[in-house]
Amino acid sequence: LHSNNKLYTIESDSYWSLLTIHVLNASAFDNYRCRAANHLGTIERTTRLEQGDKPPAPANFKLRGFNSNTFDVVLSAPRGQERRPMDVNGFRIEYMTEMEFKSEAGKWTNAKRKDFRFEEGATFLLTNLEPATVYLVRAASRNLAGFSDFTKVEKYKTLSLEPRSSSGALESTSLILGLMTLMGLLRPRLG
Repeated sequence: LHSNNKLYTIESDSYWSLLTIHVLNASAFDNYRCRAANHLGTIERTTRLEQGDKPPAPANFKLRGFNSNTFDVVLSAPRGQERRPMDVNGFRIEYMTEMEFKSEAGKWTNAKRKDFRFEEGATFLLTNLEPATVYLVRAASRNLAGFSDFTKVEKYKTLSLEPRSSSGALESTSLILGLMTLMGLLRPRLG
């Protein structure tokens, strides 16, 4: 990990390097030359860092469907006919059980998250959830500049794996059939 007066950090591993520029003022928006070398040779690229706009938060965030282990979530974001570089290009959905939320003291640091590409009219699936469990769910839009603010947290519950008890309905049906039979026996015979 390298740093230069906290203006940037460079993280490296065997097959990758990541340059993170910490924007403190407008002078950070400039051209950056990156050079990488290994046993095969050296390559150099110049990239221009430009200021972007924070995307709007997702709209119409709601649950479309659910079962014992899946939530089907609807999200949308405003986009014009003409594509612009700062248009929303995806979403991040974060979720955790209500118990996890309480044990984390209301922090989202360890929440599960899924990133999705933007697709007009698409719904987004959160899978491998626990049955009969309350989840807290929130979402953010993404563009080239980063993430929007998160939506209001929604609370959803998965279905149980246990079938619903139908004994009450069965007892009512039996009672009605019994009464109808009794009425038929007590009714005076015509004929």
